[in-house]
Amino acid sequence: MTDKISLFDSKSFEVFCISVLRQIAVSENKEIKFETTLSKDLNYIKDNSLTIFDAIAEQGIGNIPGPTVFEIKYGKKSLNFKDILKNLTKKAGKAYPYGEISIVLITNQRYPVEYNDSNINERVTIIVWDVSYIEKWIDKYPIDFSNAINSFPTQNVINTYLTQDVLEEDFHLKSQTNADALKQLIQSDESFALVLGAGVSVDPGAKPWNKLLDSFKDELVKKKIIVDIKKLGEKIGDSSLITAQLCKELYKNETDYFWAIHQGLYANRVSVNNDFSIYHLSKIAQKCCTKEHFRVLTYNYDDYFEKYLDNLSVEYNSLYDKNSLINSKLSIYHVHGFLPMVKFKSHIENRHKNSIYLTEQDYNSLYNYPYSWQISSQLTIFRENCCLFVGCSLADPNIRRLLEITAEENRKHYAILTKDKMCSKDLLRAANHFSRLGIEIIWVEDFIDLRRQLSFLSADISSL
Repeated sequence: MTDKISLFDSKSFEVFCISVLRQIAVSENKEIKFETTLSKDLNYIKDNSLTIFDAIAEQGIGNIPGPTVFEIKYGKKSLNFKDILKNLTKKAGKAYPYGEISIVLITNQRYPVEYNDSNINERVTIIVWDVSYIEKWIDKYPIDFSNAINSFPTQNVINTYLTQDVLEEDFHLKSQTNADALKQLIQSDESFALVLGAGVSVDPGAKPWNKLLDSFKDELVKKKIIVDIKKLGEKIGDSSLITAQLCKELYKNETDYFWAIHQGLYANRVSVNNDFSIYHLSKIAQKCCTKEHFRVLTYNYDDYFEKYLDNLSVEYNSLYDKNSLINSKLSIYHVHGFLPMVKFKSHIENRHKNSIYLTEQDYNSLYNYPYSWQISSQLTIFRENCCLFVGCSLADPNIRRLLEITAEENRKHYAILTKDKMCSKDLLRAANHFSRLGIEIIWVEDFIDLRRQLSFLSADISSL
């Protein structure tokens, strides 16, 4: 165990402790906030004197009554606990001058027993969670430990800790804890956003991304505009963006191109179905639409989500270019464009055509312009909200670049992903990978399990 403790540096130790504290609070249905001050009803001093703590649980945590503040101290060498505890006691006493408060020091060092009488303020109770606590946490939260040390790998990690035994049950427990945390967030007043990818539009009728492109290619071959699509792809590249670019270049006219996209989205449209994932997502939106900062960001061109909101009588405002104006209704950001369903190809509006970003040229023009409406909208939503990603592969390098920017600001997001029969070792590597982008994973077995998880998130706590 000592070898595992040595794999921490200051940043990975902080990340691990925060992750564990968050899960402890979730398991007790307690609120905990990080890098914050005591709330106004507890803080009696002027705003310019507010004291920031690493974490605060104002209702307490475990068997510690609230308010409780936490300080995380990492040391390569032995820490001067007398001075640290003296300063923390003064800090806590100043921040909360009229009542009892507990302060928990979390450290990777071993706390000497002889320092137990170092408290200088009888209103402040000092508790130390030292290396013995951390060792137990590593055993209990192996995925969080692996995420932390692999997100900030030291040379020791690279050389000596390339794998770890994590059981299937560990992923189940971690995923359920993440789902519980997300459900509490949805029920709270905290800032929250939904981020939707192409996967959520498949149930109501849209072709999956790869099949949409295949239909483009099949039509071009059928019309003998292309003879051998495989050989052509080998020559010019066969990525999805290049394929879309080729298809746009080879269509007879722009109207036919956009109608082909439209038909790929809507030709197989089905009626509203309360079993679909998109229905449960619309229920979450219905629950959160009164939140001041709740928003929906979608990478989809279709209007399926809007139709499901119509079914629930939720008012919304679809935004899809720089001329779109925000109003008091729920904002739905179509950052790659919007192509609502119409009856005839001649009914597709130019403004909707111009909003679509599908080809290599489209993406290059968009993501090479950092001040665009689409980029600023994504960054704002990622920065200001805890986001739930659903139906997103998270493989788009442009989206990942934006997530890396916000990950540096310690913003935590969640994503629901299917396991696809991956082994525990590969699931752990995937969890490590997404943790670096600031994303916690809720793993589900398949799309049926995805619907079940979304149903859990959209249900009222009182109904569970």
